[in-house]
Amino acid sequence: MNKLLVITFCIGSWVMSSISIAKEFHVGNITAQKLAAQYPEFSAKLPDYQVNQEDIVKLNAIKQEFDVIALFGTWCHDSEREIPRLVNLFEQIENERIKLKLKGVGLDKKVLKSATDKSVDYQLKFTPTIIVYHQGQEIGRIIERPTTTIAQDLLTIMVLAPPH
Repeated sequence: MNKLLVITFCIGSWVMSSISIAKEFHVGNITAQKLAAQYPEFSAKLPDYQVNQEDIVKLNAIKQEFDVIALFGTWCHDSEREIPRLVNLFEQIENERIKLKLKGVGLDKKVLKSATDKSVDYQLKFTPTIIVYHQGQEIGRIIERPTTTIAQDLLTIMVLAPPH
């Protein structure tokens, strides 16, 4: 009887801790400001990333429109490293034709459907994944970490986009 009680208590404690951990994860759209305020580990890394000013000039000169969607986990160490760098970059870009949307995902890497968002299967396997869209079509991804820098990888994807 005592063993059954101990096992039940242990399972109950594990379930409760799992639920409280799950509540800490953000799933769905979030602004950069809310992300930094609610998850300090995402704001602490902002100052350590210096963006090449040449890349900023090139991104500001882009004439086509692009949507950049960053899918990340507040539970993911790669996301903690790359998403602040992405936010830092976008804070320096002064080009209204390039838009950033941040979307948190759960451990199952699923994106919540919302009334303002079409149901999209992002085929997400790794976080973070940064997807670039041009004219509603996916034209490139940065998966987990950039090949060079986030700015340079985005420029490479955007320069190869077909003209509208």
